[in-house]
Amino acid sequence: MDEAVAFLTKQVGHVSFITINIGSNDLVNRCLQNSGLIERSCAVAQRPRLKKRVMSIIDSLMAAAPGVPIVGMTYHDPFLGLWGAVPGGRVLARADQRAFAALNTGLARAFGDAGAAVADVAATFRIDDFANTVFVSGRGRIPVNVAIACDWTWFCSRSFFGDPHPNRQGYRKGARTFERTIRGMLGT
Repeated sequence: MDEAVAFLTKQVGHVSFITINIGSNDLVNRCLQNSGLIERSCAVAQRPRLKKRVMSIIDSLMAAAPGVPIVGMTYHDPFLGLWGAVPGGRVLARADQRAFAALNTGLARAFGDAGAAVADVAATFRIDDFANTVFVSGRGRIPVNVAIACDWTWFCSRSFFGDPHPNRQGYRKGARTFERTIRGMLGT
């Protein structure tokens, strides 16, 4: 945080916007069980602490860069990739999605309460969409949110199975979500 504030203080007038991603490590580090389950109640329990951190971070950033738009993000759910990949994967994927939805609700409120906009990356990744299905070679018909999680992250890949980070396509989709949000803020 100190480095970000120092940078912003030195770059007055040269920073167009600030982006923030915070919270997914809190969820995974505190709530992920060895079975792959992330309980929604644990995600909900993280929200007050995250809100306090978000408020403090945004207050510091606003003080260092007055008038610069700040955009936080919601998260994709890579654990949807458990669907069909492990015994009980469907149940785990649904439970983990509920936990990520709870985290994202808390983050969106915290960002909004602190005066920041929200790039809804969770919506871009369609993490709530179990209803629509697509055919995926080798996996058959699966929910679209599962297909997206496997297509836009490393989670389902043979080389990096279990890596929750977006791949190049996923980062591109997330960046476009930020871009749309920022353009909306600027009216362009």
